[in-house]
Amino acid sequence: KVCGFAGEKHFCHAGFLTRCKWLYNDIKEKKILKTLFSDSSPYKDYPLIVCGHSLGAGCACVLSVMLRPMYHSLKCFAYCPPGAVFNEDMCKICDHFITCIVRQDDLSKYQTNVCLLLCSYIRTNPVCILYSTQ
Repeated sequence: KVCGFAGEKHFCHAGFLTRCKWLYNDIKEKKILKTLFSDSSPYKDYPLIVCGHSLGAGCACVLSVMLRPMYHSLKCFAYCPPGAVFNEDMCKICDHFITCIVRQDDLSKYQTNVCLLLCSYIRTNPVCILYSTQ
């Protein structure tokens, strides 16, 4: 079992997993979330939202799976993610906390239909971890 992926019917893109291991370790090493959600933090009662765009959306999805065991209320919003981040079995596990938003004419959504879900709005005031590839 590696970072939330059991390896039996649960797979993700190896490149995204490699990058997200680095992000996860960096967040943990710098105690970013531990500080944000400490008892003395004004953000302690905020929900944790992980979001990203394009390749960053793929990373946001994988990072969310890695962080979810510690932050059960975590939600992920992925804007125009690549289509092949997770296999179908992994998508079924994530569909209640990862929402993918895809533009109507975005070509990346045609790569595969796995893990694509439309959402029209975000209803919370989240603490966001935002990673961009641009």
